[in-house]
Amino acid sequence: MGDILKNGILSTIRRTKELINSNILWDRRYNLLRRSALIEILILLNDLLIKSDKHFNKRINFTDDVKITNDVKDVTELIAYFRNACCHEFSKLRKFNGGVFVYNEFIKTSLDEKDVIEEIGFNMGGQVLYLKKHIERAFSEVESILKPYVYRS
Repeated sequence: MGDILKNGILSTIRRTKELINSNILWDRRYNLLRRSALIEILILLNDLLIKSDKHFNKRINFTDDVKITNDVKDVTELIAYFRNACCHEFSKLRKFNGGVFVYNEFIKTSLDEKDVIEEIGFNMGGQVLYLKKHIERAFSEVESILKPYVYRS
């Protein structure tokens, strides 16, 4: 792997981890910055997912709570969908049932056997992206794939 690709992956992993670990998407006090942080995470994570798939032939392809459509077949495509919808104002991906969805955030609460589980979700254009189920899990999985490559000499 070339140094430019290696350094790019490493800096993208570090920045994504920094944003996720900041809890800016969880903490309501950062409401003003939440959308910007989400968009940056989507851009960075999309880049890592593409590199994992393209350069290492290791795609993050889980489908848990992913609405499968012609445009979205797995979490990699779901994240790309949200990245493109957020970054391109006139994207067809924002359209849903004849209207246009812009960024919408919601909190989903559910009970499991022991605890109340809270999850933050984002919807746009008929798709839903969850913070823990999709963003954090996809990052964890892609980081575990890419880290061994960037830390090799």
